[in-house]
Amino acid sequence: MKKKTLLAVLTMFLVSGFAFAEDSSWTKGQKVLLGTYLVAETIDYFQTREILANDKFCEINPFITDEESLNVCFLASTGIIILSAHFLPKYRTKILAVTNIIKWVMVGRNNYIGVRINF
Repeated sequence: MKKKTLLAVLTMFLVSGFAFAEDSSWTKGQKVLLGTYLVAETIDYFQTREILANDKFCEINPFITDEESLNVCFLASTGIIILSAHFLPKYRTKILAVTNIIKWVMVGRNNYIGVRINF
């Protein structure tokens, strides 16, 4: 992936999420949940890139077959989570808590099987 594309993806993860979180209806706890979700999402993104680039690992998500599909899936899923949390305030904390659990479990699993990321 070109560095400009990578920078664009990371910027989208961070800026879009925190732009919505600046809305006064978001509690401090919800903002923290959003931040930890975006950190986990970014780590998972880089781990998945490493999985795709390394024959030692196999990506289990059938929708992610190459780097282009990886970008589309991560952008779409991140957008859906952020938009859902923003436009469903009654469920915001639950959405963010559940996605945090899922993402951090995936990051931990990837780390457990030996997936490392380098910056």
